[in-house]
Amino acid sequence: MRDEYAGSCGGENAEHLILRANSTFEYGRRGKAEAVGFWRLEGDVVTLQMLSQPSDFQDIQHELKASNRYEINSMHMVPVDM
Repeated sequence: MRDEYAGSCGGENAEHLILRANSTFEYGRRGKAEAVGFWRLEGDVVTLQMLSQPSDFQDIQHELKASNRYEINSMHMVPVDM
């Protein structure tokens, strides 16, 4: 682990991604779920189908907090061993 990241996993702004055995997941920061949905593994690729507010993935959350709109998004990840 590089020194600039040491301790950041437990920090206030640390991101978390929880993949559950029932194929659901939760992504969030500061103890708040910002996206929820379903995941699947195909070969070496993890695909996430998620429901989230557009403001959840931006640093200007406080300005967009009044948004009542939700969006469905898809993301693909390739896990690597660091």
